Amino acid sequence: MTVGEDARNFKQLRVGDLVTLTYVQALALELQKVDNKVVSERVESEQTVRTKLGEKPGGVVQRTIRAVAEVVAVDQKAETITLRGPKQTVELAVNNPVQLKEIKVGNQVEVVYVEAIGLEVTAAKK
Repeated sequence: MTVGEDARNFKQLRVGDLVTLTYVQALALELQKVDNKVVSERVESEQTVRTKLGEKPGGVVQRTIRAVAEVVAVDQKAETITLRGPKQTVELAVNNPVQLKEIKVGNQVEVVYVEAIGLEVTAAKK
């Protein structure tokens, strides 16, 4: 694996160290009332946290996308909705059947999507 200059403390790695990569993603939907106009917006942000100098390499990168999208299809049986946002149209699973019953085609919803990647290095056992 090629590691860029942003990899702090790379020289702290030793043969036998355990490198653990964790990937997490989450999606939240909220019904949002807006005017009759179709409003689509998308805001992306990214946060990075690295280990302190001298420690084993590691850190977390988190990307958050907040978008307002139009509901173009609702499938109660499959518990999915299809959303048209500013950049793409996607079909998403909805884990809350109660919330899904309140969502109708034409509604505007706010979608918050978060993905994070964490890297941790544990010293090799002696």
